This record gives sequence, C-alpha cells and structure tokens, in this order.
Amino acid sequence: MGSGIRLATGRGRQAPFDAARTAKALLGAPAAPRSTMVPMRERFAVEIPSGGAALEADRWLGEGAPVVLVHSGVSDRRGWEDVAERLNSAGCSVVAYDMRGFGGSPPTDGAFSHMDDLIAVLEGLDLKKAWIVGSSLGGGVALDAALVASKRMSGLVLIAPAVSGAPRAHHLDANTGSLVQLLEAADARR
Repeated sequence: MGSGIRLATGRGRQAPFDAARTAKALLGAPAAPRSTMVPMRERFAVEIPSGGAALEADRWLGEGAPVVLVHSGVSDRRGWEDVAERLNSAGCSVVAYDMRGFGGSPPTDGAFSHMDDLIAVLEGLDLKKAWIVGSSLGGGVALDAALVASKRMSGLVLIAPAVSGAPRAHHLDANTGSLVQLLEAADARR
C-alpha cells in the first residue's frame, strides 16, 4: 500500500490514509475534485496583541472547511506538513502555526497563554469557526480553547492530548517518581 500513513480499522487490519474520505467523514462535505485543486502554501506571521508576539505560520488555501493544526511540545508546525497537504488536497483550508517558543516563533518575556494565542490566531485570521486538531500539548491547548470559545469550533480532533487540571498521581513507580523529582528540582532552579 503506497501511503506511509495508516488508519487502524480494528483487529490489526490497516487501511491506507484517504484524505478525501477522511475529510468527508469529519467535515460532512465532499472533497473538492483533485483536478481543480492548486496546492497553495504561504508562510506568514500572526500578530498576537497580548505581549506583542508574532507567531510564524503556514497556510494551505482551500475552498472547504478551515482546519487549524496545533503541534505537540516536542515539535513545531513543520510536523504537520504531510497532514496539512493531505487535508488541503481534500479541499480544506489549513493553517499550522508555531506556538510561542517553538520553531519560528520566539519566546516572549511576559506572561501569556497558548490557549489565548490559539483564540487570537482564529481571530487574526478572521475564522468564525474552524476544526481544531491538536497533538499532545497542542491537544491540551485545543481542549482548553474549546471549553472557553466553543462557538469558534466546528469540531475538535485530539491526538494523545495533555489535559490541564488533571489530578496528580498519588502513587508513582520508582522510576517515574525519580523523574518527577528531577523535573521539580529543575523547575525550582529557574
């Protein structure tokens, strides 16, 4: 099977990723015919009013539903390139941006919230509603934004999301406990 991306279909079977079928299932709209699609990618910065930040972003223009991709804490917007191109080939208009301190978006000195930045990205791009796809840290950011600004969300796709407000584990195995102590000591030195 030619595609490197596979979707689990149950009982160990896998099917190749089909962006058109996935877009139709998720967005409820047929994909634009491939013959009319002209992949168009542009790089730009989204100006965030709070803290004077400029978040580096890529946009793939399309006629269909807008999709905003929010990266994990160990990557940046470039990790979404293949996904963005596949969604765009199915007709979606796609945006992937770097959160503050990741990729092309420099960190800022003042206090900020990644969730507020995501909402500011939606506002800055004049997206009344959009699908939000978040992975890990980005999934937690997307989930928090959905709780605060649900009317701006057409839908939410979470990939192994971090969840804010989760209770601390009371019983950790020895290795995890050691790691937590190291992380807390590093935080205390900052």
